[in-house]
Amino acid sequence: MPIKNGYKSSEFFIGILSDDEENLSYLKTIKSIAIGSNGFDVKAFKLSKEDIMDFNKELSSLDVIIMNNFDSVALTLDKYNILKNWVKDGGILLIGTGSSYSKTLSVFKDDFIAGEVGSVDKVNTNLLKDILPNYKNDNKNFDLDSLNLKFNEGKVILKEGDKALGWSIKKSKGIISVTSFDLGKEPIKNWPFKEQFLTKLIENSAQSSEVNNIYSKKEGIDIKTQSLYNFREAISNIVELPLPKIWNLIVILLTYLILVSPVAYILLKKKDKREYMWIVVPSLSLAFVLIIYFTGMGTRINDNIENVINIIKIDQKGEISLKSYASIFSPKKSKLKVKPLSTMTISELLAKNDLIPYTASNYKKRDRKIQKKIVEGIDNHIEFYDNKVFNNNYLVLNYEMPKIGKIDSDISYYNEKFKGRVKNNTSMDLEDCYICMSNAYIKIGSLKASQEININAEGEVYGEIYDFWIEILVNLV
Repeated sequence: MPIKNGYKSSEFFIGILSDDEENLSYLKTIKSIAIGSNGFDVKAFKLSKEDIMDFNKELSSLDVIIMNNFDSVALTLDKYNILKNWVKDGGILLIGTGSSYSKTLSVFKDDFIAGEVGSVDKVNTNLLKDILPNYKNDNKNFDLDSLNLKFNEGKVILKEGDKALGWSIKKSKGIISVTSFDLGKEPIKNWPFKEQFLTKLIENSAQSSEVNNIYSKKEGIDIKTQSLYNFREAISNIVELPLPKIWNLIVILLTYLILVSPVAYILLKKKDKREYMWIVVPSLSLAFVLIIYFTGMGTRINDNIENVINIIKIDQKGEISLKSYASIFSPKKSKLKVKPLSTMTISELLAKNDLIPYTASNYKKRDRKIQKKIVEGIDNHIEFYDNKVFNNNYLVLNYEMPKIGKIDSDISYYNEKFKGRVKNNTSMDLEDCYICMSNAYIKIGSLKASQEININAEGEVYGEIYDFWIEILVNLV
C-alpha cells in the first residue's frame, strides 16, 4: 500500500480496488471531504489484492475502500475475512456494481452481504436530485445500467422513483454502501459532477460509521457522555508508591539531632576542639543526607508508568465495541518510543486544544520542532521527541476482542423505585458494577459470570453524567 510518506492527522485516506483504475482516476482529484463540522484533505491510493493485509496493521490507515469492476474472487478466504473485519471495525466499503456485478460481488458468498440479484436494466435518472440538492438546476438526466438488487438488511440511500439505486448496510461499527451501477463507466465516467457525487456519497456513509466519531471528535471519546478533560486527568494519576516507615524517619531525624547537639559538642569540648564543629556538623549533615537518600530510593519513580482504562460496550445482540485508553508518565526528559503488541494498533488521544490549526497569528508561537511521529501500518508505533520531565502522553489502543456474551436486564421504575433483575451472561467476573440512568445510578457491586441479582432500590441522584463518570474513573485508576 503506497502510504509511505508522512501525512497530517487531518488527512482522509481512500483505497481503490479496481481492475480498471484509469476509469476511477477522478477519485484522486477529490481534494477534501466534510465529516461532522470539520473538513479534511483527501488522499486516494490504488490497492491490489496483496495490499489486503492484517486489518490491525495496514488497512487500519484507510477510512474508505472503493471496490468497483474488481475480480473479488481473487481474494483468498483469509484476505476476505480481513476485509470483513476492517469493515466491522469501522471502515466504509463502497461497492459499485452495474454490468460488472458478477466479478465484483463474486467473493460475497456468505451472509456478510445477503440478498437477491436480478437483471441489469436501463434506468433514466438524475442522481443530483436526491444526494446533491444544491445542483437541482442541472436537469440533465441520463441512462444508467442499473442492477436490480434486494438486500435482507440496510436502507435505500439512492433511488429514482420506486427504483432503488443505492443502499447502506450497517456492519458493527462500519458501513457497506452499494450502488446499482458501475462507478467507472459511462455516463458516470464523464459526468461533470462525479467528484461531488462520490464525495457526498462517502460523507453520507460516514455519518453512520465509526469514521464519523473519529473525525468529528478526533479525540476518540464520546464527549456526549464523557468529559475528555476529566478522562485525561483520571488516567494521568500516578500509582501509589510505598513510603518509608514513619518511625524510621523519626529515628533518623532524632539520631541526627542528638549527634549534632549535644553529643558532638560535648565530645569536642572535652578534647578542647570545639572549633572542629565547623567540620563535624557539615559532615554529619552530608552523612544523614545520604542515609535519607538511600532510605527513600524505593519511593522514587525511575521508569515510565503506564495507566490503562478499557471501555467495553456490549449491545443487546452481544456485539462488542472495545476502546482502551492509556497514559505514559515519563519521570525524565528523553525520547520515548511506544510500540504495541502484534495484536494491537495505537494512535494518539487528542484533546480539542491539541487540534488548533496553524494560522498566521499563531504560527510564530508554535514550537517548530517535530514533537512526535506516528507510524501506521506493519511497523505501527509512536515516537515522542524531546519528551518533557513529568510529562504524560495519551494513547488509544485498538485490538479485537472475541465475543464474551452479554448482560441481560429487565428493570422498570414503579412507585419511586427501580425494580427488576440483571444477569451477567458474559464469561467475565465483573466488579464495582453500576446501573446508570439519566439522572440516577444504583451500585450493585460485583457480578460474577452467570450470576443474576434482583434490583429493588431508589437509586442515588447525580446532577450531570460527567460528574458520575469522573467519580468512577478516579476510583478505577
